[in-house]
Amino acid sequence: MISLDNIKLITGENLGYIMTLRHERAKDLLREKDIEPELFDKNLPLTIFEEDGKKYVLCGSKYRREKDLYVFGQLLKKGRQALCVVKRMVDEGRLKKYDKVIRHAQKKLTESGALR
Repeated sequence: MISLDNIKLITGENLGYIMTLRHERAKDLLREKDIEPELFDKNLPLTIFEEDGKKYVLCGSKYRREKDLYVFGQLLKKGRQALCVVKRMVDEGRLKKYDKVIRHAQKKLTESGALR
């Protein structure tokens, strides 16, 4: 539904519209504009800046925050479990060289899905 042609048509009729940015693009924009992370602690929605006749509004929800924290916690848990396997190998003397420990840790984190 959102296309360049539709946006031109809507703005040509002096109508407003709302669209979302993909998660990665939103993160890039926040970095580009050096948006303070403390904004996320405030009550939302919150206008963060205006540019070229566009208003950028930060929105969120308690549900989304809780979900994101849960997912992040699960990734941390998986990562810790993966690194415990590597630590056990080091403690048992099966891994001794620094570069092999790092490679093995990266492999285990990748396998667990927690590398990111």
